[in-house]
Amino acid sequence: MVMFLSAFILPILFIPPILATIIKSQEMPTDRLDKDVRLMPTETRVLGFSKNEVFEALRDYYISTGRRLPPDGADRLTLKQDTGVQIALSSPGDELATNFTENEVGAALVMFCIRKRIPIAKRAVKSLEVAGQILSLHLKIGS
Repeated sequence: MVMFLSAFILPILFIPPILATIIKSQEMPTDRLDKDVRLMPTETRVLGFSKNEVFEALRDYYISTGRRLPPDGADRLTLKQDTGVQIALSSPGDELATNFTENEVGAALVMFCIRKRIPIAKRAVKSLEVAGQILSLHLKIGS
């Protein structure tokens, strides 16, 4: 058994000299690199939320801030995007609507993801976008 394992482990632990030469020849010369630039790939993710999920996120966010939303408001939720994301909850029979800021919606969606155990990087740049009846949370990490 030891002989069998060593046949697989030894080639990994000891890089043959020819392979080391090839690896070194593929490296970027350090004299051309800017010392302040970090070489890192960019990671992007897009999470799409239905109107029901957006309403649930807003409702829970409002409860955590000591405010209340009606329990049956998901049907009256409107999603629009002009210069920015606009989300409003209309009241039945009234012309009054509760408008939500992008910051409130973003915070509500992040709280929703934490509660549902959907991973979101803290350092990611977050933005919102409306496409039809779906609200998308865009996450970008890197340059």
